[in-house]
Amino acid sequence: MKKITKVEIKRLKDLEQVLKNRLGVKLIDFKDNYLEQFLSWNIRNLKSIANRYPDLRTFEEFKLKYTILSYREFQNLSSCSNRKNLYTNQEVYSIFNERNRAEDRLKRINLLTRKYYNEAFENYEGKFNILIKKMVDSGIEWNSNLTIENIAPQCGEFEFLISDTKVQIHARIIFACGAIKAPHYRFITTVKKL
Repeated sequence: MKKITKVEIKRLKDLEQVLKNRLGVKLIDFKDNYLEQFLSWNIRNLKSIANRYPDLRTFEEFKLKYTILSYREFQNLSSCSNRKNLYTNQEVYSIFNERNRAEDRLKRINLLTRKYYNEAFENYEGKFNILIKKMVDSGIEWNSNLTIENIAPQCGEFEFLISDTKVQIHARIIFACGAIKAPHYRFITTVKKL
């Protein structure tokens, strides 16, 4: 294995910094959108849990409205397709505990907002650093021929060609945001030697 000199290590670190700065500027809108989507999805999800069965505050009220079976009775009926309004004791306790935890957490919404923001920011930074590392490992060089060209047809998307005289990197992002899963994304890169 080839030994890396201190000069080579410094050159690679400088290249990483240049790529971070140049791509970071181009990704500001995506980053802000991702952080906002992640934060609002988590708060909205917590509020929906806290607002489950709002008219039923106690286990006894729940028992009056729904049929609660023992686990054994429930297992015997599990083949039945009509399980609506049938719950086990464990499910009811789980619903109430989850709702109570969500209500308690929403009382500390400012701390929660900060927690979710930090989680999203760390996720973004981690994936961004992996992207930069892939680019550096591809053999791209920091010189006057280094270009970063946005090829996305729509604004807000991330699709770039990063190239120098020897390497061309096609970098793109796949972003998913929906009602069930928290917003997430991944960077996809394709390296082509010129």
